[in-house]
Amino acid sequence: MAPILRLIAVAGAVFAMLAGTAAEPALLVGALGTLVVAWAVAREVATVLPVLTGTGPVVAARDHHRALARRPVPRHRDPDAPGHTRSRAPSEILPAA
Repeated sequence: MAPILRLIAVAGAVFAMLAGTAAEPALLVGALGTLVVAWAVAREVATVLPVLTGTGPVVAARDHHRALARRPVPRHRDPDAPGHTRSRAPSEILPAA
């Protein structure tokens, strides 16, 4: 859609500069067309530039997923390994209250 809008704006600006003998309306329409083209180009650059420079949410998400894939597979920890204490049932039966 953006290339079509740019083409329409450029065509309008060229037509406005070539049309008619009255210089003032043509100049106004030409300036307006130039502003529309500049706006469309700036919008396209703002959209494309983060992807080209490697910043932006898409690139950050991709890098995050790659980092997750590089991590080792999680292993279960042995609860009976040295230094690990386990809760145990009490050794004596408690009296009923």
